[in-house]
This record gives sequence, C-alpha cells and structure tokens, in this order.
Amino acid sequence: TPSMVSNYVKKGVISHPVKKKYSREQLASLIYIVLSKNVLSLENIDALFQMQRAHCTAAEPTTTSATGGELPAYIFGASRTIRDLDPDAADEKRLLRGTIVAAVNKMYLDCCFVAMRQEEALWPGILGDLQ
Repeated sequence: TPSMVSNYVKKGVISHPVKKKYSREQLASLIYIVLSKNVLSLENIDALFQMQRAHCTAAEPTTTSATGGELPAYIFGASRTIRDLDPDAADEKRLLRGTIVAAVNKMYLDCCFVAMRQEEALWPGILGDLQ
C-alpha cells in the first residue's frame, strides 16, 4: 500500500523517490520486501539492504549475482533445482539466497495448505454421495 511504501522510505529502508517516481532498483527493493517480510523482520531486511549497499555496486545486481540467475526459473517452475553457491560466496549472497528460498518455500507451503483445505471441503459431499 502507499502508506507502507511511505513508511519504508521514512525508516530509510528504501531511498526517497525522485519527483514522486521510483527507480527500478527501488521497485526491486519493494518486491523483495513484499516477498521477504513473511520470513524476516523489517529490521533484518534493512540489514540485508545495508550489506548490499556496502558490498555491491550498481553494476552488480545483487539478486542475480547471489542466485546465479537461476532462482527466477526455480520460483516460476521452469527448473526443479537451484545450483549451490560457490563455496567462496560472500555471506551477503548466502543471506540473500537463504531469504529468497525461505520466502519461496513459505509461498509453496501456503499454496499446499490452501489446496488441502479445498480438497477436504469436497470430501463431505463426495462421501455423502457414496453412502
């Protein structure tokens, strides 16, 4: 919501928009916040952003470099596996990947429980027809 975005700006989690317009980097940060806030506190999300700003340049997109580029394919079902990070990968990359994988797993579990409840709701009608 607009008030949540304004709150993230006020807390310094994302930078102020320029002429009320957000950059691609800011929009990517907002998407990351939406995905991660179910598994991390805003304080920890902000800590990850601070690490990113301290260790990555604009020329090195953190999400792509941390995930090897294959994570979006994994999230959207085009791939069933994600490669391991290089053993020498920075802690920041490990934290980013761990957060994304945790968020994706939570979304998957939420979907599974919704499907399970929908299926269970059908059983009374099916069992009644069989008797």
